Amino acid sequence: MQLAFGLFTTLLPIAILVLVIRKFSGRDHLGASTGTEIRQFFQYILQFSLLVVALVGLAGLLSRLFSIGDVIADSSADLARNVTFVVIGGSLALAMAAWSRRNLRN
Repeated sequence: MQLAFGLFTTLLPIAILVLVIRKFSGRDHLGASTGTEIRQFFQYILQFSLLVVALVGLAGLLSRLFSIGDVIADSSADLARNVTFVVIGGSLALAMAAWSRRNLRN
């Protein structure tokens, strides 16, 4: 239940922001929808999620770097998770951003 509420409270402001930007940018169509708006919305959600994963990993690495001894859990598994989040999440976020940019340009 908490996961669903957290997901809802995270996605709702993003959806509202996308709709407001589209409304004021003049790209709001009154005709039949081709489904591109829905596809773009899910692209933005995926890109945002990948960015959050990469930033969580970066925050974990920075906390290990600047900690003075008040680390709660200091294990190699945490280090591996944080490095994986940064490398995989960051590279996928960059690839998704480039792909989205290329698709929006066309």
